[in-house]
Amino acid sequence: MKPANQPRGLLRVAFVGAGNMARLHLHALRRVRTAHTVVGVHDTNENAARQFATLAGAMSYNTLQQLLAEAQPHLVHVCTPAGTHFEPARQALLAGVNVYVEKPFVETVREARELLALAAKQGLLVCAGHQQVRDPAYVALLRRLPELSDIVHVDGYFTFQPVGVSAERAGARILAAQLLDVLPHPLSILVDALERVAPDREAIEIAALTTSPTGLHAMFRANERYGRLTVSLRARPIASLLSVSGIGGTLTADLLRTSVVGAANPGTGPLEKAANAFVEAWQLAVRSAAGVAGRVLRGGDYPGLAELIGEFYAAVASGGLAARCAAQRAGRFSQRWRAFSFSASRVRTFPRSGSACSSVRVAAATDWIALSNSG
Repeated sequence: MKPANQPRGLLRVAFVGAGNMARLHLHALRRVRTAHTVVGVHDTNENAARQFATLAGAMSYNTLQQLLAEAQPHLVHVCTPAGTHFEPARQALLAGVNVYVEKPFVETVREARELLALAAKQGLLVCAGHQQVRDPAYVALLRRLPELSDIVHVDGYFTFQPVGVSAERAGARILAAQLLDVLPHPLSILVDALERVAPDREAIEIAALTTSPTGLHAMFRANERYGRLTVSLRARPIASLLSVSGIGGTLTADLLRTSVVGAANPGTGPLEKAANAFVEAWQLAVRSAAGVAGRVLRGGDYPGLAELIGEFYAAVASGGLAARCAAQRAGRFSQRWRAFSFSASRVRTFPRSGSACSSVRVAAATDWIALSNSG
């Protein structure tokens, strides 16, 4: 079935929320090939809405209902603050409008299921804004996975600089809130990689979980494949690395430098042992320089953002099945994410309590498995 609101001609786009993330979306639209026009914006801050409307060459509306009724968009970007995504997304779907929802998708498993069910009922598409799964470095890594033969392990290592505070001096709750804010991206890309290499993508479960207000360490099991995720607000230097190891070697995607490094051989022979370090050093220098230059030329977009938005726009315009499947994958991850982030938020309250951490591990793993089996 094609989306009920499949457009004819120019794609009409609206925004709910006019803050920094909405501006980043607007900036990324310059690289989206599907013909479109921004027709309206609503924000509870009327001044912010007017400024955004001026940038976009669109109208600002006092209410969401007015935006949906008068601007008649084909799709809406929900860029409101975290914790407020569900209601505008639901209202847009009820009005027959496709929705792109910025991360974190929603706050509860029930909300995620409700939005996906409503979209299916209305014949509409929902896209969760986990753009790292369309990051050029990650996409390049996926293309090379066959070189590694049978995949054994996926490792994600991500470090972030807290925004506006010191990781050494800020309070636990402030730091934990920032940790939860950045977690969807590392978690989404690790889960996506595991889903692609595991024989049964629904079999992913949490094997171990340790958290603090400034960091998270998690181990995942997917049949005979394993994943490890480390996210830290304190470790330096800043890094965003995803490594995939198989019986044929290892490849590492550097999401900051938009490059993939790795000799992709077992490294068991004398020549491989000697040459691999030189091969990888050359790759690191050349590909990092090219990747950074490419990011500068793209004008500072979040890597993967324009690509994910572009794929979603093309899906809305065509009613393509492939993008519907992509939307379902994003929705499935969003349900898993809510169980996972709920566990982290509970540890945030008791950062030094071993018993609390143990109960959270059990609860998180149980929720994860239940959500995976629910499909």
